[in-house]
Amino acid sequence: MSEIFTIRLGIAKCYLIKGKEGYLLVDGGTKNKASKLLKFLRKNKIDKKQLKMIIVTHGHMDHIGSLAEIKEKTGALVLIHEKDTEMLLQGRNRSINGISRFTDFLARMMNKLTMRIISPSIEPDIIIDDDFSLEEYGFDAKILYTPGHTLGSISLLLDSKELFVGDLSMGFPMRLSPGLPIICEDKGLLLKSWQRIAEEDVSIIYQAHGRKFKKKVFNKVVSNIKK
Repeated sequence: MSEIFTIRLGIAKCYLIKGKEGYLLVDGGTKNKASKLLKFLRKNKIDKKQLKMIIVTHGHMDHIGSLAEIKEKTGALVLIHEKDTEMLLQGRNRSINGISRFTDFLARMMNKLTMRIISPSIEPDIIIDDDFSLEEYGFDAKILYTPGHTLGSISLLLDSKELFVGDLSMGFPMRLSPGLPIICEDKGLLLKSWQRIAEEDVSIIYQAHGRKFKKKVFNKVVSNIKK
């Protein structure tokens, strides 16, 4: 298993993962949380310059808010899918939908709230358009293109079969158990991404909202969706 640290930077969990020549961070948290990350690095005797890359699972404000400051303090490269680059440059969410009639109402409320929140703009270093290997950057891992929650949502799959899905899946407190995110940009794409993950060789799945869980739990949810 890989060396993985969980760090809550606001309402979302971020993950610090050790590679062969440094560390990568999954997501950048909400605004004004960079100091919390830097404190964590100091406490664990990790040189901030050892943070080599930040993987942005998608461009929502609770995942990009502190990216600009973290990049400035560490020099880490920022990677994002091209279809979410706009949110990174503008620091603003796109409109979202619910996955049910009830969550459509919730999505409308969230749209009104989040559209008013602006995160610091940042220019990404690596823009991808599909699956992408991180081998040349010193990490035994690859990016999977898993759209649906946003059009540019991606997941990080380690060679150790651990998968980091951002908001492709949500658990407590958004859900009582792992399941579909309550909001998304394209439900059809979301379901296709879930089916893809069900077919991947994965052991443990890490969410930004909720606890990690075993792949068999994911497969059970996929089976229920098909019904």
